[in-house]
Amino acid sequence: MKRYFRQTTLNFCLLTWITLIFCNADSAIAGRPDVGRYFWEQTSYTIDGNEPISKQLINNLSYKIHVYGHFMDGTYIENAPYSFVKFNNGKGEKQDSEIQLISLGKLSDDGKTGGAFLLSAFDGANHGEEHLCVITHDQDAYHVNQVLLSSRGIHLKSIKIANETIILDVMFRGPKDPACCPSQKGSLELQMRNGELVEIVRDKSGKAAKILDIAHAKSDGSPTNNSTPLLNQTPTNKNVPIKVAIVDISHILESSTKFAAMVDIDMVRSRNSRNSGSSRKMTSKLAEFIGASLGEFSQKYSYTIVIDQERFNSYLAGRSSLSANDFLYYIDIAANPFLSLANGPNGRSYVQELQPVNINNAIVDYIDKR
Repeated sequence: MKRYFRQTTLNFCLLTWITLIFCNADSAIAGRPDVGRYFWEQTSYTIDGNEPISKQLINNLSYKIHVYGHFMDGTYIENAPYSFVKFNNGKGEKQDSEIQLISLGKLSDDGKTGGAFLLSAFDGANHGEEHLCVITHDQDAYHVNQVLLSSRGIHLKSIKIANETIILDVMFRGPKDPACCPSQKGSLELQMRNGELVEIVRDKSGKAAKILDIAHAKSDGSPTNNSTPLLNQTPTNKNVPIKVAIVDISHILESSTKFAAMVDIDMVRSRNSRNSGSSRKMTSKLAEFIGASLGEFSQKYSYTIVIDQERFNSYLAGRSSLSANDFLYYIDIAANPFLSLANGPNGRSYVQELQPVNINNAIVDYIDKR
């Protein structure tokens, strides 16, 4: 039975990010936003056609969006299903919609050109949506995959295609950022696998270490919230007792007297020194200490899964599914069974029945006595 830490990004005091590098080699990469948190409702469909994919073609097809909001006839629609909207020269015929950031390139080994682009739709009020769209050509039809982006949590800056991979440069929200204004720079890599859009997570050497699924939409356009990572570790016992804890790392960092003694608070708060060598050395030491403390505590009190509190709250509110990226610590044989049930039918009821324990204060006490 193996135990793993997840690399996560920690916030200490004012806008300070601390990267946890725990013992598993396929940890998430710094500057990589969580797909499960910001990318929802993958949906796919086909459009008849046999012309080669080009920017002109992309700008003049029909795509599915939620047609909702205030309309010229005085009607208002919300919670609408996906509907086809015709685009002409990159502008949609409904709902102030447009196509941007088109990138062309090969997305598979068939040699055909595919495309990726951003599709935006706004209703003139506070409602709007953005989709990352990927289009490929197969015989006499175009295959379109769309993923709904959390427009207030992530901002897509550019798209490029290289080596059959879609590379996204993004800005995403840090823990202290207002909803409107993400400030953290990051990147994501996506690929088409078996007709679906997945995320590719690489290790430090650049090797693809993990594939993450992206939640699919039901036929009415609502999310299934069943996105689960394809973990490298296969569980050997699905009957393992699952004991779940919830942790807010920011609370721990700000409450522990031992951490305060380890950290030069003025240096951490200084924007100029945030990326300095001394700051990186300090945060590396801090990450090592908190990782060891969390692991020792979890093993001592038999917690098999420890989840980041903010992401857990997002899951309970129905805004996202759970994935192993949300775990700060887990035991391999517990992870897949838990995710399968948590993201399945009645998943939130199942998780609540487990009675997850908030261990913030207990961890602080443990660390300060360590």
